[in-house]
Amino acid sequence: MNIFSKVKLLQLTQIKSTALDMIYNSKYLEHLNDSLIDVTKLEDLISEIKLQEFFINCKSILEIIANPKSKELLNEIIQFIQPILIESSSTDIQELVLINNDSKTEQIVKNAVHYDVKRWPQCYKSLSIYPVITDITAKKVILSPNIMEGGYDNIEHYIDVQFRLLREDILAPMREGIQSYKIMSKLNQKCAIKMPNMRIYFEAKITKKYTEKETFLVNFFTKDDCSINSKKFMFESLLVFSDDNFNSMFFATVIKMNRQTSLPIKTIVIQPLGNKPSIKLNSTYTMAESDAYFLPYMYSMEVLKTFDHYNFPMKSYIVYGKTISKVPAYLKYSSKIYNINGSQFDILNDKLWPDNNVLGLDCAQRMAFKAALTEEFTVIQGPPGTGKTYIGLRIAKSIIENMYETNILRKPIVVVCYTNHALDQFLEGLINITKKITRIGGGCKSAVLKSHVLGNINSPTAKLHLNNSYVVGLTTTGAAMRHSLLLELGPPIVIVEEAAEVLESHVVASLTESCQHLILIGDHQQLRPRNASYTLAKRFNFDVSLFERMVKNGFPCYTLATQHRMRPEISALMKPIYPFLMDHKSVKHRSDIGGVTKNIYFIHHTVNEEKEIGSNSHKNIHEVKFFMEFARYLTSQGYRQNQITILVTYRDQLLEFQKIQEASPFLEDFRIECVDGYQGEENDIVLLSLVRSNIDNKIGFLHIQNRVCVALSRARDGLYIMGNMDNLIHSSIWKKISQTLVDQRALGNKLTLHCQIHKDWINTVCNSSDFAKVRCSKVCNVKMDCGHQCPHFCHYCDQSHKNLYCCKKDITKILPCGFKIKIQCWMRFLTFECPL
Repeated sequence: MNIFSKVKLLQLTQIKSTALDMIYNSKYLEHLNDSLIDVTKLEDLISEIKLQEFFINCKSILEIIANPKSKELLNEIIQFIQPILIESSSTDIQELVLINNDSKTEQIVKNAVHYDVKRWPQCYKSLSIYPVITDITAKKVILSPNIMEGGYDNIEHYIDVQFRLLREDILAPMREGIQSYKIMSKLNQKCAIKMPNMRIYFEAKITKKYTEKETFLVNFFTKDDCSINSKKFMFESLLVFSDDNFNSMFFATVIKMNRQTSLPIKTIVIQPLGNKPSIKLNSTYTMAESDAYFLPYMYSMEVLKTFDHYNFPMKSYIVYGKTISKVPAYLKYSSKIYNINGSQFDILNDKLWPDNNVLGLDCAQRMAFKAALTEEFTVIQGPPGTGKTYIGLRIAKSIIENMYETNILRKPIVVVCYTNHALDQFLEGLINITKKITRIGGGCKSAVLKSHVLGNINSPTAKLHLNNSYVVGLTTTGAAMRHSLLLELGPPIVIVEEAAEVLESHVVASLTESCQHLILIGDHQQLRPRNASYTLAKRFNFDVSLFERMVKNGFPCYTLATQHRMRPEISALMKPIYPFLMDHKSVKHRSDIGGVTKNIYFIHHTVNEEKEIGSNSHKNIHEVKFFMEFARYLTSQGYRQNQITILVTYRDQLLEFQKIQEASPFLEDFRIECVDGYQGEENDIVLLSLVRSNIDNKIGFLHIQNRVCVALSRARDGLYIMGNMDNLIHSSIWKKISQTLVDQRALGNKLTLHCQIHKDWINTVCNSSDFAKVRCSKVCNVKMDCGHQCPHFCHYCDQSHKNLYCCKKDITKILPCGFKIKIQCWMRFLTFECPL
């Protein structure tokens, strides 16, 4: 029986598979199956603990075993042992399984909490924003789903639904993590060192109390990266402490952390939440930090609690589901005459609007542009590459020029984005229109905006600066945090970029009662908002943005239709998602990717994925090695590293790529990203690693159309994909994509490379090792400036022969003094001193 525990400890999947094949060929499983029947009849021959351990090992091995007959026999053994364990032990067999199976752990814990779906009225006003112990021990939670069709009964009904969903989204992962940990601890297992959805730290010592602010100093040990760029222990991160395996506990938030030290002993300052807990100084606690960042939840809940029937913004549309938009209130009582591209007209008179050529827009852009200027609630969808930011800037430009530079409006436009990157990008585009821009928040990375970033917003100078601005930019988190500032500013116009990526309650928390005009720009067919609880997303529609809910509710959505990013072979993959999408003429005549016969190609393989024990992520080493070699090859064909992005679909795959990158100084400028972090970005060449490959045809979230859409639409000129199409084709979206690839002859198990100079030289690669022989065997023979012919093998880089492949032929140089010296040809123009 010990043999399985030893196989489980092997590091590489391939070695495990080989070992398991050897076990099967030796008839070990057959003999084991037969002997177990007799052996288990004898009392005390096999201890219960040993049998439990063997059972767990069998379950682990079953996940990686490939041989169908071996799987069948192993299943028989598991089914035979399971009733014996149940009969002989008071411990539920499922609890034994969960020790080494995270998905089962989560399922058991989730089943421990019952969601009671009830209609309001409920007392959301009495609910605490902060977690309390009963939230963790609760067996029943009252929730209502986000309404997809029609409206809410009233403001209180809307806030009750959104507040409870927002609160439960931060609580559910904590509850699952803590309850899972308690189950494992009860089993007295040494492996109770993890907590799902939480980062756990043992023997954290609370050493000091600061009486004035009721804060405490905590010291603890960790080898985790807690440097300045780390996401761990950020301001207002949520912590839970316990000294009795979480039978009792208290909650706290992080106030600050000393990030300067590289020592494993870390120090943080915390602030306990709720009623003052009894904290024992110099005692040790088990401390856990929530994976979900508490700060945006906290501030959004605080803002929701301030709303009522009188001050709720845009309630006709957000709450009551109205689908016909009115004219912005500020246009009713002021000038409706706009000057756009030299044409002056009443924007509320449809007949007076200039044609597309005058506006410099296509038909779809014109419709979206017109709606955004004349309707108080506007939804604009921008599929990949269609220029969402461009149309947003055109809208902002027209409003600034006609409403602000004319002093008709004096209170600023607020621009809200989900990410700092998108906010910087949008505000940079406005700099050429007006310098009266203020960027609030510490996440600005733009040198262009540096002088526009406001630090201390409470100073008199800052207030004056804000009041004189035409545009104030914040992230959604920043807007919720500084809601009181927004109330003071009273912005009549709010533009939300990336609106389809933001939780509805976060968008609403960015608004104030002064809002007369709301413009949502995004794409609900790309990434949805990322919430913490999968159950809330699936059962309660919590991952549906305000943007998407409006579209599903029949609200007019103005969709951009012409893409300016992808060459036609790549954009063709978008047709199953956006049948109407057209290619702009600028993308139709681009150069082919050098050194490769295809500009787009899917490299199919059947090499199995790997999964670390205790991880919910996946990796595929075959894809990692292949793409790193392919990336090297592309640089040899004249491409810069920053022209190439490697995209992955799983975090463990990202980590594998980064290991190789860190060990290779010549690969440091390649950008390697997870798909979810790359929406809104693009590059010339994208190498997409799909990771999933298994005998069970499991593809995880690769069946989700929104994520597939983002993954396939980031490349401008070249897209190369690796994955197991046999697995993927069971998904409806991939079946359509596969057919498009087949039609383009862009699907196969080998990628064909060719020499850019000697067109008749070709080679194929399907493994990373194949790249070692990928080199044109012909001699360069190019006549260099010196008149000599290049003797080297064919090389695409340094075609000018000025650097690496300069002429090294020995020649004689006569110095001015008449002395002759032997030099290499490339040195002929250098100055030499006479050696005599």
